[in-house]
Amino acid sequence: MTYNIPDYKRAVIEAEKILDELGYDEPPVSPLEIAEYIGLSVVQNVSLQLPTPTYIENKREIAARLDGLNKTIFVNTQQPPKNMIFAIAHQVGYFVLNKQKVVTDINSVRPLLRGKELLNPNIDEMKEAYHFAANLMVPFDMLKKYRKESNSVLSTIFTVPVTVINYQLQEFRK
Repeated sequence: MTYNIPDYKRAVIEAEKILDELGYDEPPVSPLEIAEYIGLSVVQNVSLQLPTPTYIENKREIAARLDGLNKTIFVNTQQPPKNMIFAIAHQVGYFVLNKQKVVTDINSVRPLLRGKELLNPNIDEMKEAYHFAANLMVPFDMLKKYRKESNSVLSTIFTVPVTVINYQLQEFRK
């Protein structure tokens, strides 16, 4: 599979477009509502009923998996709630940014793994979806209103892991 360099600007524009369309101007943002709005259903379970690539030893390593053919996000409930919320937002981003590809080929979608990959992706297509999800869940306009709060308080306000807050604050300062 070939992939171009991540288009972070497009990721931000697409996230802002959805937030505007749904009238979000205060946190928290609901990725479940957004998934439904763009035509995706979300199934919360542990078994993740999709074929799993051979490089994944245990399906429980998967945070979420997008089935573009059936327009469904499967999210693993065996993770902290903020991680589950962010995993859904990430998969929404992957769908929005790669819709043409994901609705025709289930093998084009790499599962999002728990732990380090969810919070610090190292593959370009996952970085782009991460950037979308961070800007969807913690948009700069909303972040500005609460910038005096501690990172842990911001994590609670925006219902995302602290690492996402750290990422957005770092991006905000650029």
